[in-house]
Amino acid sequence: MKKIYIVLLAVLISAPYILPQSDTPVMRYYSGGELNFNMNFSMSAMGGGYGSGTLGRVISPLISTGAAAVFTNPAELGLMNEKAFVFFDTKFSLDANLLGVDFKKTLDESLKETTDDFLKDTTTFKFPVGGYKQSTKTNSFEFGQPGGFGTFAISLPVHEKAVIAFMVNFPIDFSLSSVLSGVRTKLESVKQVSEQEVRLDMPLALTITSDVYFRVNAMTFGVGSPLLNTKFGRTHFGLALTQYNVTNYINYNMQIDGMMVLNRTQEYHFNNPNDQNIDFASGQTNEFGYKIKANYDDTKWGIKFGILHQFENFNISLAYDYIPEFEMSDDNAYGVSYQPKFMTGRVLGEGDEALNIIIDSLDLARPNLTAKADNPFTQKTRFQFPSSLTIGADYKWGDHAFALNIVKYLNEMSYEYDRYKFGKDVDLGIKFGANIKLADKVKGWGWALIPTRLLLFLDFDGLFFQTFGKWSGYRDPHYIFEAGLMFGDGIAMGFQDPAQNKDVKSLLGSPLPSGIGLSREYTVFNDLRIGVKVFTIPDFALRFGIGYAI
Repeated sequence: MKKIYIVLLAVLISAPYILPQSDTPVMRYYSGGELNFNMNFSMSAMGGGYGSGTLGRVISPLISTGAAAVFTNPAELGLMNEKAFVFFDTKFSLDANLLGVDFKKTLDESLKETTDDFLKDTTTFKFPVGGYKQSTKTNSFEFGQPGGFGTFAISLPVHEKAVIAFMVNFPIDFSLSSVLSGVRTKLESVKQVSEQEVRLDMPLALTITSDVYFRVNAMTFGVGSPLLNTKFGRTHFGLALTQYNVTNYINYNMQIDGMMVLNRTQEYHFNNPNDQNIDFASGQTNEFGYKIKANYDDTKWGIKFGILHQFENFNISLAYDYIPEFEMSDDNAYGVSYQPKFMTGRVLGEGDEALNIIIDSLDLARPNLTAKADNPFTQKTRFQFPSSLTIGADYKWGDHAFALNIVKYLNEMSYEYDRYKFGKDVDLGIKFGANIKLADKVKGWGWALIPTRLLLFLDFDGLFFQTFGKWSGYRDPHYIFEAGLMFGDGIAMGFQDPAQNKDVKSLLGSPLPSGIGLSREYTVFNDLRIGVKVFTIPDFALRFGIGYAI
C-alpha cells in the first residue's frame, strides 16, 4: 500500500514543481493540507449467499448455485427440470474500519515519509534546513464495500429436456473519490534584468478533486438440457450468452491558485478573471490548472458452454467461458492544462516534454500570463478478463461434498490506460470447495459446533430459526468453504521509474486469489432457501441471498 501512496502523492503534488537543475529555486515552506479519501470495491468473484454464481466460483453441482449456474456452467441447469427457481442476492454496505485497523494512522505515517523524501529532492528545489514543513494529514479515510443489489437469476423448465435461465449481475464495482485541499508552498527565485536583480516570490495553493469509477455489469441468457441417461450415468449440456457492459469514468481537477510577486510589492494573481493586465478578448489568460474528464464504455457479448456427467457419487464437469477484450472509448474525452508562459513542457511530461521553469523567459509586465499546454489525453482504454477452460470433479461423501477444479486460462487479465498497463498474464488456476451438512436439530456434537457457527459463520439467524424449527421448518443447513488461486506472470508498464515497474510486476506475479469464501445456507418455510456469504476475497464480506423453488 505504501507504494500506492507514494505514487499518488508524487503525481498529485509534485508535478507542478518539476524545475531545471540550472536554476533551482528555494522552497520556503511546505504544507501538505488535508486528504479526504473514499474508496468502495466489490468484485463478485464468489457471489453471495445461496448460489455463488459469479466469476471465480468453484464449479460443482454438489455445491449448488441454483439458477445462477447459468453464469458459470449452464449444464447444471439441466438438473433443475422439475421446478422454476428464483434467486437474488444483495450486499451490505461495510467500512473496512470495522476490522479494527487504524487506516488513517497508517496512511498518515506513509504520507509523512513520502513528504520527507519529496523535500530532500534538491534537483528540483532547495528546501532549507529548518524550513517549515507539514505532511498531508488524513481528514477522512473510508474504504469498504458499497451496498446494493448484487445478482438476480431465474430458471424455468419449458420441457422435460430443456431449462432456460436469465441472470443479471455486477461482477465488478469500483469507485474512488478524493479531495486534497490546503496544500501550500512558496518558491523564491531571482531574475537578472539589466544587471539588476528582480526578486520573484511564487506562493501557491493547490486543490485536487478526483472522481473515478469502474463498473462491469452482465446480462446472461442460457439453456441447459439432460442429454443421455445410461447405466454409466447421466450427461447434461448447457449453453449461455452474456452481454457485458463496461464503464470507466474519470473526472480529475487540479486547481492551482497563487500569484507572482515582484520585489515584494507587485502582485499578479493566477485564475483572476478581473485582471485588467490580461487581454482576455485577444485570447490571453491567467488560468492555471489541469483537468481531465472521460467516460469510456464498451458493450460486447461472451459465450459459455458446459458439459456435466453424473456418476453415482461424483460428477465430472467441463466448462468453457469466453470473455471478450473490451476496448472502451470516449470521443469527447479530454485533458487540458494551463500553465505560466515561463514554464515549458507539460504536466506529467517526460524527457523533452518534462515540465520546466525558465526564469529568464519571465515577462515582468505580465508574470501571471499563462497558455494552454499540449496535454493529449487518450480517448481509448482497454480491459481484459481472462477466458478459461475448467475441468471440475466433485465427490459426495455421505451428506457432505468436496470439489476440485483445474483451470486453464486462455489470455491475460489486464487494464491498459494510455501508456500504463498492469495485470497478470494468468496461466493456470486451482480451486477447491467443501460443503458440510449438519443435522436439522442440534444434538450430539452439534452443541460443540455452536461457538464455531456463531463466531466463524455469524450464524445468529440460522440458530434463531433452528431454535424455533417447529414453526419455521428449518432444515438442510450447509456450511461451505471455497478457495482458489491464479498463477502467472505479472504485467506492469508505463511507470517512469523502472524500479516501480519491477516492484508492481513482482507483486502481481505472485499467486493471486481468484476467490476465498465462507458461506452458509438453510431452508425455512418449505422451499425458501436462505444463504449468507460471510467472508469473501476479493469481495469484502456479508452478502445475503434468497432462493425460492416455485
